[in-house]
Amino acid sequence: MPKCVWIAYGSPYNSLLLVVKPANLNPGLHKLAIAQARAHDSIAKDLSRRLTKVSAAPEYLAYLVNASFALELSFKALMIAGRNGEVTRTHELGALYREFPAFLQADMCKRYEAQLKKVDDSILVIALKQSAVPPEKPTRERFDSDYRAFDKAIASVGNCFVRARYFLEEIGSEDYAYIEVPTGPITAMQQAIYETYASYLGGAFKDCAESLRPNGEL
Repeated sequence: MPKCVWIAYGSPYNSLLLVVKPANLNPGLHKLAIAQARAHDSIAKDLSRRLTKVSAAPEYLAYLVNASFALELSFKALMIAGRNGEVTRTHELGALYREFPAFLQADMCKRYEAQLKKVDDSILVIALKQSAVPPEKPTRERFDSDYRAFDKAIASVGNCFVRARYFLEEIGSEDYAYIEVPTGPITAMQQAIYETYASYLGGAFKDCAESLRPNGEL
């Protein structure tokens, strides 16, 4: 399994992290990654302003595609900057999040908790089913998602980018296909990552990274 290096901005010390499927990129590409993230986030926010409870499913799915991709790119921007260009090739947000050092995870969790208080945390659910006649109402009321903490929220939307793009393949005639649209929590997640990224570039975690150097591991 390849070894990745986390670089502490403003410090000569490094901390080590084990990862899978790394790609070696120019470290400066973290700037492009965060710019792309902001572009997709802007598209998602424009869509969210137009969404209502009677909006068509394609609009909600378009929102989810752009919003979840913005989260992915934000994670990867931080990863590229911190690991000297090495980034993991996956769309799964939970897998990306688990690769960050504990001090960065803690910072994102703290910032998410603050941001969550500023948004509407109600969750809309899309339920679709193929039927030649008007179908019965969907009956599912409970889901496994949890948006109260950052790590659980990320896990809840972990595969959203792929699911939203190909959601039509889940729609059958036997039962409803469900997908959540957590606009408020996604906004809070995105802002938390932005803030941690900015703090990292500003050298806020210099001491944390230095404290990990003697053992060479997290």
